[in-house]
Parts: sequence; structure tokens; C-alpha cells
Amino acid sequence: MRKITAVILIMILTLSLAACGKEGGDSLAYALYSSPSTLDPQYSQGNSAQIIIGNCFEGLTRIDENGNIAPGVATDWEISPDGLTYTFNLREDSGWYIIRRVNASTLDEKESRYEPVTAYDFSFAFFRAVKQETDCPDYSQFAIIKNAEKVHNENLSAINLGVNALDSKTLEINLERPCPEFLYRLSTPAFMPCNEEFFNACDGRYGLNASYLLCNGPFAVTAWDSSSSLIMRKNAGYSGENEAKPSSVSFYFNNDINDISEKVSLGTYCAGVFTDEENMPSQGVNSTALDNSVYGFCFNCSDSYFSNENLRLALMCCVDRGIFTPPEGSTQTNSCVPLCCRAGEANYIEAIGSQTVLPASDTTFAMISFQKALSELNAKSLKLNILCEEKYSGYIRSQIQIWQKVFDVNLSVSVETLSESAIETRMRKHDYQFAFAPVHSYSGLAANYLSGFMSGDGDNIFAFEDEYYDNAVRTTFNIEDPRELLNGCFTMDSYLTKHAVFYPLFTGRTYLVEHRSVSGVKCSPSGDCIYFSGAISSD
Repeated sequence: MRKITAVILIMILTLSLAACGKEGGDSLAYALYSSPSTLDPQYSQGNSAQIIIGNCFEGLTRIDENGNIAPGVATDWEISPDGLTYTFNLREDSGWYIIRRVNASTLDEKESRYEPVTAYDFSFAFFRAVKQETDCPDYSQFAIIKNAEKVHNENLSAINLGVNALDSKTLEINLERPCPEFLYRLSTPAFMPCNEEFFNACDGRYGLNASYLLCNGPFAVTAWDSSSSLIMRKNAGYSGENEAKPSSVSFYFNNDINDISEKVSLGTYCAGVFTDEENMPSQGVNSTALDNSVYGFCFNCSDSYFSNENLRLALMCCVDRGIFTPPEGSTQTNSCVPLCCRAGEANYIEAIGSQTVLPASDTTFAMISFQKALSELNAKSLKLNILCEEKYSGYIRSQIQIWQKVFDVNLSVSVETLSESAIETRMRKHDYQFAFAPVHSYSGLAANYLSGFMSGDGDNIFAFEDEYYDNAVRTTFNIEDPRELLNGCFTMDSYLTKHAVFYPLFTGRTYLVEHRSVSGVKCSPSGDCIYFSGAISSD
């Protein structure tokens, strides 16, 4: 039976792919680097899950293509004068798309049944995210809600959380203190609604496959083979402002960037996101640049050598920034934060990020720090390995000559050249010592991006663990004044450079590339999500 099901799914996906570009945008195909482990919004992690959830779910608010707040399930909202109480009015016709009921003893088994999304679905979702047992990766985003920390730490019941469904279509949220970014947070995956009855019927399997998932966005997941592909189809019951134009989008799990580039060029895939201009298709496509990354020296703080801060500082204090010429479209930067990020309503870099102070160029201090590192590491000399792309290897070899001139025979550094995607894979596994590579933001908020350096965070490619930094992030998530929010982000940004966790050199770009026959694929300014609801194909 399992083999028959797999064959049917492959046939469906093949037909869907064949239709791409041939039915006026009726069906599209797109590549994701990997299959998400879960699509439970309160538990998911990773860009693949974020993209699918961003198309198949809708929160109280959403972010438009310009990075601004727009209505989601909530048609409008009111904020009390003290900034502590938000009251949301939900669309009367917002509904769930259900492909199959999961527990006949509890729920009816009716195919493609639509039910209303209510304020209770949001209050249950928020309580799930706050409960300690859920282990929500984005719990810190909820800590601003009244009593959230007490519910999380003291196991208080849901009635204590400052989230109240006043009726089925009115939701009230009370905060501990004003939060200038709260409406932005409400658009992120962890704040998506969750139907309590359906969740309980899933008996621990919610979000693990299409049958155990309820969607309320422009699309709904209807088929999912974790080894190869996922299909989302137009949600006919969706009534919001983002009604889907394509009848379906087929996601193929493919981490071969060259194959993706070729298939975008041929129109097999409708679009792709590329972080390297050398790999992106150059003919038959249109591209949009996103300023969502920073290139610099990245250190694996869990490495036996680079866990030593004196070693990191020694290397950084004799970097010759003049060697590293930014590519076209990039500029030199002192900040770890990409150009796309905002803090409150202000662009972070324009407001304050350019003031970030890097470790001073000082060969005397570098020598002292290096000798301290050797002593602390109980070593007489060090052999290190750095990862970089081939196109930057000339910069790195010139920099190595400077290090060896300063530290003499006590230091040798070998260069390992890999593709950008291969370097990212190694870094995510913490399988490296240090690298010259881009760090990408998958959020338009500076505080969210900087939270990726917290201890144990899934995006912490640096394996950096620091209690002071972790507390600074938590404090920033609770700041009410916009200026103080900027200062809080600046404190974290400066802390990373001061302690040589990341040494930024120049800004980087990601490119959203569409096949020439396709238009309307949208990307958030940070590139954290791709939206397909407005996509059409002319072929």
C-alpha cells in the first residue's frame, strides 16, 4: 500500500511540474534546499518551513512586499493609549482548509471541509508557544505578553496569559510593557493560529504530514513526501487580500544550486533565490537584489582553538581591511547586521549601525593576545584551516601573509575553497574552524537577526554561548522605547565585534530570480519568505 501511495504522489507531482509555465500560472514549481522536519508553526525551524508556513498560514497581521504591516486574519485593530492592550477584529469569513479529519472518533471525516478561524484558535496557539513543554524556538518573542514568563516558568494555566478571546471574532492581547515591534512579531510563523480540537486529535503528530495539518492561508498543503517534494494547492476557502492566483505550487527538495539555476533558466522552476551571482542564471530571467547579508570572518566558538577569545582577537586586530574590496553593489560595513533590518520603524544601519566599533588594528595588542592564547591553549604553535569561496581566496591568502608576518612560525593557516552552499552546510554543522563567508538574515528585524547568536539557537552557526549576550537579547525583546530598542540592538551588535565572534567587512546580497515567463513571485526585503499568491505565468 505504501508503494502504491508513493507512486500516486510521484504521478501527481510530475503532472504538476509539467504544467508549470503552460497554463497561465495555473501550476508552478520551486526548489527548497531541504524538507522541513515539521510544519507545526509553534515548533518549526528553518527557512523551508518558514516559506511553506508563510504561504499556507496567515496570522493576525502580515508583512507586505515593502516590509510594512498589513491586515491578515485581523481586518483592523486598536491599541490602547498606554500601548499595553491590542484588540483585534477578525474576518468573519476566515476559514481552515482540512484535507482529512485525523480521528474519526473525535471529529467528522469530511473531505475539504471548511471551518471558521476564530479568536480561540489564536489564544490556544499563543498558549502552546508559551508552555515550556512545547519548546517553541521563538518563545522569547512571546515573553512581552502579560504573564507569559510566569506561565512558561511556573506552569500557570492558560487563563493567566494576557491573551483573551472576547468572542469568536475578537481577540485581546495584553502586554507587560509597550513593544514597538509587536505587530511585526504577529506576522511570524510562531504566532500562526492553531485549532485546539484538531491539534488534540492529532495525538502528537500535528504538523508532521499533510493529513495532520490545518491551513488558513492562500494555499494549503495537500501532499508531502519528505524525501522528495511537497504540494500546496489554492485554498478555495481563503477570503483575505492575498487570494492565490496559481492553482498549486510544487516544492522540490533540491540542494544542488547549479541544477536549480539551470531549471530556473529553462522555466522548469518558476523562480529561485541565489546568494552567489556566479551561480544564478543570466539569460531568460529577471532578478531583484535583496541586501540581506554581511560578509566577514566567522569563528566556530566551539572549536578547540577558536573557543579562545584571545586567539580570535589576535587575528582580528591585524586584519587589513583595504585588502577586501567589496564587489559591485556592496559597501564596507562595521556592523554585523545587514542593510535590510529595521529596529522599530527605523532602518537599523541608517539610524545607528554604522557606529559599531571593530577591534582596533594594533599588531602589538595582537601579539600580546596571541601569546596569551598559546599559553591558555597550552600550545607552542597553531595550525588553522579557513573556508572561503574560490573568488575570495586571493584576499584570504594576502591576509594570511600578514598574519604569518606578525605571528611568524607560530601560526600556519591553510585555505579550503568550497562553494557558498557547501560552506554554509559545514557552518551549520559546526564542522569548521573559521570561515570567510556571508551571514544571512532571515528576518527583517534587527533584534530577531541578532537573537540568532544566542546560546543554542538553531541559526547560531558560530556556536557562540554567552550568558551576558543571551540576557541582552531577552532585554531587547522587552524594550518599549524605539530609541532604546535601537540602542539595545547596537549593544548586541557591538558585543559580537568586541569579542571577535564575527568580524564584518562588507555587505552582501541575495537575488530573487524569476524565469522571464513568470511574474508576481514576491520576496520580503530580508528574503526570509517567498510568496506565491500573486504569481502568474505567461507561457
